[in-house]
Amino acid sequence: MKSYREKAKQRLESLVEVYRLLVLQGGYSGVELDKRILTLCVHGYLDDTFRYKVDHPKVNHFDHHKKAAFTIKWIVKLRPIQLLGADPGSTIGKMMINEIYALHAGLVFMKLHPDIISPGYIRHFIYNLRRCPVVAETLASEMYLLEQCVHGNPP
Repeated sequence: MKSYREKAKQRLESLVEVYRLLVLQGGYSGVELDKRILTLCVHGYLDDTFRYKVDHPKVNHFDHHKKAAFTIKWIVKLRPIQLLGADPGSTIGKMMINEIYALHAGLVFMKLHPDIISPGYIRHFIYNLRRCPVVAETLASEMYLLEQCVHGNPP
């Protein structure tokens, strides 16, 4: 069984890699990942998973939908990607980079690629992350439904 420190290190490395790929593939410039804030996201995620397991002792498995949801929650809450300088030409995508990053990080747990999800759904999902309170337990259900729809299964 991995220690807390090992889990935190592994999670941090995976989230840094998701950021690297997102910025590289998305062509984002003028943004920077603050690893101190991302570390706080990782610790918040790990603390929440521990609390969830304590509060729900009959649930012996923290599935990938919950992992995705709790990861998304902390990224949206703490916003580890910072915009560099005042850029009057910022696009909506750049302004919502943390929400986009959160979605990508969550999809990694579900082994889904954003390209197989309709752009309209992604726009609404990102909008909701930006404008609505994020409740991880509810988001876990949404991630489950998304996965079922992508695979053509009834929920």
